[in-house]
Amino acid sequence: MCDVYQNGFLNISADHAVDAREGCFRDRYFGTVDAFKIHMKPLQSTWWVSVDERNLFDWVKNAPSSQRAWIYQERHLARRVLHFTDNEVFWECRAPSPSFRSETYPHGSPLRRDLLGQTKLSLRDTSTGSISDNPFLMLAWNEACRDYSQRKLTFQTDKLPALSGLARHFGSRCQEDTYVAGMWLSQLPRALFWNVPVRGRPDVRPPLSDSYIPSWSWLSCGGPVEPSEVEDSYYVADLVTVLADYQHKTADQYGELTRARLHIYGFVRRITSVMKLINDDPGGDAYQVLHNAEATSSYRHLYVDGRLGCDIGHGKSRMQQFGEAPDWFHGFEPVDYDCLFLAVTQENPGDDLVLKALLLEPAEEEGTFRRVGYIMFRAQCALRMRYRIRPGVVDEEGAWELLWDLVGPFWGDVERDVMAGRERKGVVVGSPGTSGPEMLYEIDGDVAEDAGFEKLDARMVTII
Repeated sequence: MCDVYQNGFLNISADHAVDAREGCFRDRYFGTVDAFKIHMKPLQSTWWVSVDERNLFDWVKNAPSSQRAWIYQERHLARRVLHFTDNEVFWECRAPSPSFRSETYPHGSPLRRDLLGQTKLSLRDTSTGSISDNPFLMLAWNEACRDYSQRKLTFQTDKLPALSGLARHFGSRCQEDTYVAGMWLSQLPRALFWNVPVRGRPDVRPPLSDSYIPSWSWLSCGGPVEPSEVEDSYYVADLVTVLADYQHKTADQYGELTRARLHIYGFVRRITSVMKLINDDPGGDAYQVLHNAEATSSYRHLYVDGRLGCDIGHGKSRMQQFGEAPDWFHGFEPVDYDCLFLAVTQENPGDDLVLKALLLEPAEEEGTFRRVGYIMFRAQCALRMRYRIRPGVVDEEGAWELLWDLVGPFWGDVERDVMAGRERKGVVVGSPGTSGPEMLYEIDGDVAEDAGFEKLDARMVTII
């Protein structure tokens, strides 16, 4: 089907139709497509006036056909599409501007905002390299993933096939990359930080996929997702090595799978996350008050290695120093996770460093895990996640404070700087080094070589 739509001369789309039994034409009011131009000489400007104030592309964007996942790739693969919508006919193609015309504006839209990013994906050719070597392709793929995740399927087993044509189209432009379950291997581990927006987060655990889509892929979600940042400028260090183990159902490398696992070598900590009701209000959870110090310190708690008497989630400022992003709402009871460190990031130059990790739960097969979300740590919370205090230390809090005085300048603690009245100089890091678990402690240098603390031991984790 990829070749059919990609090489066809013209694709005719009955966008307003609910199913194949409806045709292209329907009764409509012609006044909505009668726009006219007014030239204001005193202002030396031109105004366009239309009866309908909606964005021009809403007729296509909100049409019944646009909600279907199969049609998403068909539209973007087709070179030319003639859309029959509720109110007018639209034309779009891959040509340079104007690539969009309508009955309202037969010479192309005069306003850039009218398209609102809803135009066809425009993919530039490149015959070598990976998708990570081409920023334009990376952005286009993220846009495709974001849009596709909002579309509906009658059968969830069609998730991979309904995207395979578009993935093959991208793959022809990054021939040194490998596509597996909606992800490109050159973008691992960074692409694993996709997330489910809070407003679209399910209230209960979604059913496990019966189409061999792995939990580490964004395609395992049943609703909208937000792709991960993968640009080098955002990452200080990757903290794992990744080996992909997969097998396709057929010879089609973009199609369905019978196995898809990631064997990841890195650091793992066992954590317990607790979120309590606020004022006994089921709708007042602490996710909604992350900037309220009193609320977060009272209702959000984080413990490590089963030490439920020692909350590590807040610094002296009482502000929360971790951010949890589960794939669904995990409730108000304590939840245990295995936490796999993947990367150290820095959103902007000078910002605090952030330790980012996947949230995992054990799967049925011994030694395997499923992804259930991700989490980030900063400042002293990140410190306590990457070190263990040795048994026998009398003044634990004093020992942690002493260690943070040595390591803090490498990671940053903006709230502490503000409380102490110190000038904010920002965190300066060198160029990213080679990836791997050892990078976690290279950031700290030698200052943390203290008899009161021990580093973590890396191990292999398999995610299915």
